[in-house]
Amino acid sequence: MKKEALININFEINCTCQHSCLYCYNNSTNKKKEGNALKILDQLFKRAVFQQLTITGGEPLLSEYLLECVVFARLKGVKVVVITNGSVQNDKLYSQLIQAGVSHFQITLNSSNSQEHNKMVGSANAFENTLRNIHMILDKGGKVIPSVVLTKMNASSIQSTFEWFESLNLSLVILNRYNISKGKQAKQLCLSTQALRKAFSEVNSFVKDQNFIVTSNVCTPHCILNPNDYSNIHFGSCPDDPKFKPLTVDANGDVRLCNHSTTVVGSIFKDYFQTMLYSPYSLSWTGVIPEFCSACDKYEDCKGGCKAASEQWYNDYKKVDPIVDFNL
Repeated sequence: MKKEALININFEINCTCQHSCLYCYNNSTNKKKEGNALKILDQLFKRAVFQQLTITGGEPLLSEYLLECVVFARLKGVKVVVITNGSVQNDKLYSQLIQAGVSHFQITLNSSNSQEHNKMVGSANAFENTLRNIHMILDKGGKVIPSVVLTKMNASSIQSTFEWFESLNLSLVILNRYNISKGKQAKQLCLSTQALRKAFSEVNSFVKDQNFIVTSNVCTPHCILNPNDYSNIHFGSCPDDPKFKPLTVDANGDVRLCNHSTTVVGSIFKDYFQTMLYSPYSLSWTGVIPEFCSACDKYEDCKGGCKAASEQWYNDYKKVDPIVDFNL
């Protein structure tokens, strides 16, 4: 079978992480045994051709294979992005990654308020370490894109956070609303519809006349958050064709349709992408309309929000995004 032509692969290079983020959706972190990342990546290139490799985890800077995997992918002509919490202290490794050709580091930075950020990521020194590393990366010629997870804990300071980004010359920002996953923290974190809209409106107004690019990539029902109301923010959506979804390969070579999904659709060592991506399960993600959305004329645009969140919260991806139930 020929190699599948894909856009991007999320590669969870490891399971280990030194943080305990309240909003973390990855159930495998610090639990699953890790395989040989370089062997997994080699097999991935045998199964597919793709334009970008996004290396995540766990915390990828804790992986012994990170630099090798970056070099391997770059030699294949693939763009490499590293998603990190940014608090690992390893100047030498950061320098090597920049020299090896990492396109940019996507670094979680939830607030300009150190206490808010540290509480959200579950680490007392995270803010200080992350800020230090951001300055170091920029000084070495690397590129940083901050990523904010919007919750009840940091929504009120979101404009101050964007003003701070501006002072740091960080003009490309990812702003994602909290994507609900199992755990008692969900109600603690999930914003009301009114508060969510208020926070996005503040950002939308602030960046209007600024040199900012803001993207929001968590699929959200348009009855909760309508992109048409925020013309200065670029919203992503979940594509119908499985090959364009945020396909994820974990630290054992198991494949999921997206990083938030809990369902394994196959193994990079046993299965071809054509089989995994166009299975009855994969195709049913777009073939079933949630009952809540059945009479809605916005469904074709938003697809009822994040099906992987429904899979996590209800154990049923055929239901509408749980953010709807949280906000009824």
